[in-house]
Amino acid sequence: MIDENSGKIYGFQLISDLGYAFGEILDYSDVSGIFITVNDYFCSKNDRPNINKIINSPKLFGPERIHRLPNTRGKESWKYIGKNENYSRKYPSFKFNKDNSDVLDWAKLKNYRKVTGYGLNEKSYELPYEEIRHLPEKMIRHKNIIPMKISIMRLLQLGRNVYKYYNFTELDNRTIYLEVINTYYPKLKADELINELREFHFRKMKELLNEGKNVFDYFEVWDIVNARIFKDTVHELYSKEKAEELVKEMELLKTEK
Repeated sequence: MIDENSGKIYGFQLISDLGYAFGEILDYSDVSGIFITVNDYFCSKNDRPNINKIINSPKLFGPERIHRLPNTRGKESWKYIGKNENYSRKYPSFKFNKDNSDVLDWAKLKNYRKVTGYGLNEKSYELPYEEIRHLPEKMIRHKNIIPMKISIMRLLQLGRNVYKYYNFTELDNRTIYLEVINTYYPKLKADELINELREFHFRKMKELLNEGKNVFDYFEVWDIVNARIFKDTVHELYSKEKAEELVKEMELLKTEK
């Protein structure tokens, strides 16, 4: 562990009027990478952050792995706030399943694994999803994904409609949203949010079809989740023959992409 960087706290701006959130670094770049945690503390653009309140607030997020230390100058820079001298030295654990991009609800996957000793003496073993739901995914993310994830969590925390801020027909946005709701929310809340997302896809596809538009000008055709929802949508809207014709067109379109 690199003590020089571990415990450093940086502020980063969220979307719209959500203000700032603050991430604390755990630097294990000597063995595996750089991790960040975010506590449940926010302040407006004009407020001065209180480092003691940041440190003593409950954890909201992480630790998740980011690709490098935050830059404090230049484009998309973060602001250095101070250092937590009593930072955690507990090495984080993660979860992993290579098939989670194929479903909305990760709890339906049977072979989720807990990963310990990431980058050291790494071991993994299968566990029921609810035992490891709270663990972050074993992956590396660009640091600029963190403000998006925290913005989503803050919007949900404030009871705002997240669909007014993010377009979830875009696969990258949906992927990030699913990482958040399948990790940082208990099953009942996650189920509610997943059902809303599924209904959004269904409603949007139905709207496009009724307008005579090509659904896959808006949704990725090769995405398995989109394909499943599209099949359900056309079978609800059309006769069996028409629905099967549209599904065949979708499959043909996949080969052309």
